[in-house]
Amino acid sequence: MVIRTNNPLYPCSSPKPNWSNQKWCAVQIQKWSTKIRIFRPSILVLGLLVSMIGVPATGSSQQISVLGGPIFNDKGDISVSVMAEYSQHIQDLFSFSVGFLNEGHFDSPSKHHRDGLVGQAWIGGTDISKKVSFRLGFGPYLYFDSTTNGRNLHSVGAITSLDFQYALTDKWFLDLRGSYILASRMNTMPLFAGLGYKFDSSNVSVNKEPTRNELDLFLGFSVVNSPGSNTSLLELLSTEKMFGTTSI
Repeated sequence: MVIRTNNPLYPCSSPKPNWSNQKWCAVQIQKWSTKIRIFRPSILVLGLLVSMIGVPATGSSQQISVLGGPIFNDKGDISVSVMAEYSQHIQDLFSFSVGFLNEGHFDSPSKHHRDGLVGQAWIGGTDISKKVSFRLGFGPYLYFDSTTNGRNLHSVGAITSLDFQYALTDKWFLDLRGSYILASRMNTMPLFAGLGYKFDSSNVSVNKEPTRNELDLFLGFSVVNSPGSNTSLLELLSTEKMFGTTSI
């Protein structure tokens, strides 16, 4: 996979950077090399978790949820947070999930525009009617935070959640959740409400076919993680190998 983006904010891209820019570039490269060494193992762990979740298990089910609601920080400020999540049930009591979380914008007393990837391990169960379920989750939070003076903080925090689900139909369910996020410079507590859709593995069949390769090209735009949320052109080239097809 190859990603190329044109970032208009990066002063090193100037054809003739002045001496101050050269010094700034050297400092930034040193900082980023340190961040990558620290951040890369966490990304690898989350990637392995995603790979585990992506493998269907016998008797398991998958579900997706879209959530939103107010979020409070430890300074008493409030904003609006949204989250999209994919969850894989391993057994009746255990499940794993990965999702993308946007914590909104906190501008007082200092700016925090934070979002990132969330991975959680869950334990819980359902009642006799199979309509109500409770889960308790915990996991890492890989976040990107744009703060005052345009600084970008990239680090790993922790998130714990209590989740309540009520089945509306065989597939659709109401999802209510409260979470607490522990991270550098600011802790938050989002309260979510949303809808989810469940894919029942009993209705999934896998057809064995010869493997085939795919080459995909995507064009779009990227949003710079900065207070101004500047945008730039994004090009994505990816390859895929398919081992079979799945029908629901």
